[in-house]
Amino acid sequence: MSGKKLNYHHGDLPEQITRIAWEKVRQSGADKLSLRSCAREAGVDPAAVYRHFKSREDLLGHLANRAFSELSTAMETAEAQFKDRDPKEALVQIGLAYIRYAVDRPHVFQMMFDIAGRYTGEGMSGASEEGRGAYDILVRAIRRLDPKTNVEVHIFTLWSVVHGFSKLANAGLGPGTSHFDHVSRAICENAMASIS
Repeated sequence: MSGKKLNYHHGDLPEQITRIAWEKVRQSGADKLSLRSCAREAGVDPAAVYRHFKSREDLLGHLANRAFSELSTAMETAEAQFKDRDPKEALVQIGLAYIRYAVDRPHVFQMMFDIAGRYTGEGMSGASEEGRGAYDILVRAIRRLDPKTNVEVHIFTLWSVVHGFSKLANAGLGPGTSHFDHVSRAICENAMASIS
């Protein structure tokens, strides 16, 4: 080990560790993420990191919170110009935004749903709230299209379609690049058509 003294007092250490961890997950996934490796990259003693994140799962919950927040923003932005004048297109755009987020950040997408499905500590409560935000966007979009419909059935139908397609694409089992946008849109349109 070098003689360099580690810095124990970073005023922005939680944010710095979050940035480092996010980049590690984005590039290579969450499997090998550790608080020690993040501390090493930040140039601090691991004990300093543990003051802010109690465990690896706590840090992953924080990252999942960020990911769900980004996904919600992408979905809201995509639907914004259509929601008042074309509710069908708004719903298609929400689905396309979901797919784009997933295929642009495959490791982040994997991490956010892995951690959401298994994490039971308080660190995941924020991610759950953000995940609920994305869910609520879909609820509102479906109700705009048909206020009397069975929202729950349609939510899980639409979500399953775009999520499953995204997972297939990220596994290399989706359509080729030249057909990807066309197939993505057709899938979203077909799923949406089941509502009306």
